[in-house]
Amino acid sequence: MKDIRSDVLQLIALLESRPSMVMGVSPNFQTMAMYIEGYLSGINLASNPNIFPGIDPWFQEKNNVNKSRSWLWHIQKQNKGKSDEELRKILLQTFREYAEEKL
Repeated sequence: MKDIRSDVLQLIALLESRPSMVMGVSPNFQTMAMYIEGYLSGINLASNPNIFPGIDPWFQEKNNVNKSRSWLWHIQKQNKGKSDEELRKILLQTFREYAEEKL
């Protein structure tokens, strides 16, 4: 899984430094979240699902939160009142932690 980890970490670095280059638009939290969800879905389809369990269960266990809600919903709820830029930073940091711990 090291190759996937490296690829994901490179993507995160690009999303942090040049998100418009990757996404073609200047993203807000919602568009960046949708992009990441699609990216994760693509990886899951291309690899063995037993190797790539998904970010939702990891986030829910790590944060001891309601399992019926997605990690994206929890990020917004836990950080209510933060700016869109701050939410994007939290999103990417969470994605980075997941990649470093699980991939």
